[in-house]
Amino acid sequence: MEEIKAPFLNYQKLREISQCFREEHCLKNIVPTPIEEIIESKFGIDIVPIPGLQKVIEAEAFLSSDMTTISIDQFTYENRENRYRFSLAHELAHVILHKEIFKNIDCNDIQEWKKSRKIIPKREHDLMEMQANNLAGLILVPPEPLLLYFQEELKRNIASNYENDVVVYLISEELSQRFLVSREVVKIRIEKDALLK
Repeated sequence: MEEIKAPFLNYQKLREISQCFREEHCLKNIVPTPIEEIIESKFGIDIVPIPGLQKVIEAEAFLSSDMTTISIDQFTYENRENRYRFSLAHELAHVILHKEIFKNIDCNDIQEWKKSRKIIPKREHDLMEMQANNLAGLILVPPEPLLLYFQEELKRNIASNYENDVVVYLISEELSQRFLVSREVVKIRIEKDALLK
């Protein structure tokens, strides 16, 4: 097996990839992103809930190496909508960014997934995870709607004398409901886009 090397993709490149993705799937200003529908109908990937998956693999989801299945923890699937949506977007980001790496790793069940974690060097694994997290955030919280909604919320919150971090917290909390993601995902996107500046 050849050496596994994650591609170099800075945040600006991931923004471009997410913009192309949203254009290709006619998502310009659609919020929240219909991530489940895109995965199943546009990519033909099955979403399979597995009871207790998170306890077994210490992750909420994994992508099969043939990229036909995303296995997801059943509790997350049934009870944690925002986390479920982010996990799906994260695994889809691997399809978009790391297809060549996944094709060369046997990872079609839980045991193979555990073995694959030992095959990918930690540095490359961490880089791939960071890239998938960032692209998932960009897909679910796209720049244009984020800016628009952020400005609306900022006008509502600006009358107070809150510190910037409190304003970001309040706005993130509000927008998380609009984008159907966690507050932390919105907060990271606000920071990455430097919206308070």
